[in-house]
Amino acid sequence: MIKKDSTVLVTGGCGYIGSHVVRQLVEQNRRVVVFDNLSTGVRDAHDKRATLVEGDILDTAFLTSILVEHKVSSVLHFAGKISVEESIARPSDYYLTNTAGTASAVAAAFDGQVKSLIFSSTAAVYASSNTPVKERDVVSPLSPYGNSKLLAEQIIADVCPRSNIQFVNLRYFNVGGAHSSGTLGQRNKNSKHLLKALIDSYFDSSAPIQINGDDYKTRDGSCMRDFIHVMDLADLHVQFLSYLENGGTSQTVNCGYGRGTTVKEMVDVFQKASGKHLSVTVGPRRQGDLESVVADTNKLEDLLPHWKAKHENLEEMCKSALAWESKLRS
Repeated sequence: MIKKDSTVLVTGGCGYIGSHVVRQLVEQNRRVVVFDNLSTGVRDAHDKRATLVEGDILDTAFLTSILVEHKVSSVLHFAGKISVEESIARPSDYYLTNTAGTASAVAAAFDGQVKSLIFSSTAAVYASSNTPVKERDVVSPLSPYGNSKLLAEQIIADVCPRSNIQFVNLRYFNVGGAHSSGTLGQRNKNSKHLLKALIDSYFDSSAPIQINGDDYKTRDGSCMRDFIHVMDLADLHVQFLSYLENGGTSQTVNCGYGRGTTVKEMVDVFQKASGKHLSVTVGPRRQGDLESVVADTNKLEDLLPHWKAKHENLEEMCKSALAWESKLRS
């Protein structure tokens, strides 16, 4: 049962994933407040049916006042930095935004008497694995990005039970695609996602795709990932929000399809979907990259037994992302 009379606050709701979640929430006639500093989020991605408040996630007092003013019962926390490569170059930025920012959001949730919290975490917390990783498996981040998110999870796990806040930490794997309406998609020009690189190469033949290492112990030597469509990921947030509102207990859950695709395979899928051959080069391994990280989805299936992915097809993912980027460039 969806509690439509409650108000949901979404930090980072003008970003890639956050904007898709906001869209699904307002389409269910939810009252939604978006809290975003627009540093990477885009004002155009804001759904006008939701209230937009510009603010810094580190400003705990201001965030608390917004929670109280709008009588917010649930917080979905997306605000954060997401680049492994950038985190290695500027680690302090990641601990400030991702870790301290989450501490601020949790403190505000406590003071604002919020009942539930969903946190945007990452599979980068895991040690590399050639088999599907379970939530209870070893966490050993290889990058400041992954570590900043793991520390944020630990803050949530420490504070929320003492504040009577039920929470779900959702560990994302690799997110791709765009909204089926063609009105939402990836807007971060500095994104390091594989699909963004493939699309850039599609439009600029002078920008070859570089595979970062082809000597990993995978079936073709390139890194293996679990790609999930952004619309399925957004739907999982909505489902877990309902789960918490209806008495669900605090959890940490993998969000993937449980299916591994190598970087080389994804390049092939994109070329087939786009109908264009791309220039591909092989470079050295990239610091912080995991060899293979694929979700074990048993816990997800146990908690949401009726949930079914609707956008698993990787060609669909590629086509939707390419169509969105084509629209941006037209």
